[in-house]
Amino acid sequence: MDNKIEVKPLKELTDEAHTRYSKIVSMRKDINVRFWVLVKELKEVRINKDWELLGWDSWAAYLGQPEVDLSVSTADHYITVLNKFDELGLLKPATVEISKLQAIVPHLTKENAIELLEKVKTLSRSDLRAEFGEEKDHRHKIIKCPKCGWEF
Repeated sequence: MDNKIEVKPLKELTDEAHTRYSKIVSMRKDINVRFWVLVKELKEVRINKDWELLGWDSWAAYLGQPEVDLSVSTADHYITVLNKFDELGLLKPATVEISKLQAIVPHLTKENAIELLEKVKTLSRSDLRAEFGEEKDHRHKIIKCPKCGWEF
């Protein structure tokens, strides 16, 4: 029985790491491109009320199907981003995640589009939140009981 551990040269390990990185970047771009196609279809479903034609009671019921599995607020946020880009005649960036775009949409204009899209490409989510704020504060408010001082 041979218990030897294979040790690869550093160059080979580095090449493998670069190859994996390139694959991930490429797949991520493919996901984002397909994402915009999905959002366009969701927009058409909402405009045309396709859910009624297919027998669902509401937009929420349609989105709640296990195969679709989106909340109304999520789908509506995606559509809002798409609408803003369409309204301004901007190309949807294939290399940027939707949550980062959502941060700038309320501030996005034709005049500042290049600047804001560059920030979305280069800043982290936390940096974007710090610069543009969050749409909603998802933290729970701490309440202190005036009688006993207990916080919950």
